[in-house]
Amino acid sequence: MEKHITVEGTTINYFLKKSKRAKRIIVYIKKGGIVFVTIPYFIKEGMEEEFLRKKYKWIVKTKKNYIKTEFTKDGVHLDDNIINYKKEALNLVTTRIKYFNSFYNFKFKNIRIKNQESRWGSCSTLGNLNFNWKIVLLPQSLSDYIIVHELCHIKEMNHQDKFWDLVSLKIPEYKKLKKDLIARKLL
Repeated sequence: MEKHITVEGTTINYFLKKSKRAKRIIVYIKKGGIVFVTIPYFIKEGMEEEFLRKKYKWIVKTKKNYIKTEFTKDGVHLDDNIINYKKEALNLVTTRIKYFNSFYNFKFKNIRIKNQESRWGSCSTLGNLNFNWKIVLLPQSLSDYIIVHELCHIKEMNHQDKFWDLVSLKIPEYKKLKKDLIARKLL
């Protein structure tokens, strides 16, 4: 469950999870600065807020260590609110998949936004489409290329000619865009 708390004028967004195995409140921060809090079942929800207030300085410091500012959107450095970027990415990807899939008409299961280190997207053999939240920071031509690329893996789970033929139906300039991603060292 997504929650937030404001301490000293700063809002900390976090994901709360109850665990039968947890013996105490645990706070951990994943890459991208996303805060997770696990509480034991015997602790009433909301009790974690006092704990977070005590850990506030550590949380802010640790989040800053995980946030990479080299990615920019419209020339502005990213803030540490990755959760909002993930929501924005999900909206972008969902909208564009709907648009492109009206042509392809492929059946897929889920769309997920992740915080991946080295991939812009992936397609599982189960039909799940996964995308890096940073896709929202790219120009639309590049994000469209990535979205169509993963969507076409629903039909062709390889990078052979049939796959690229599918991609080229909607992204005829895919070779140029692929080179652009490589040149930017984003792949």
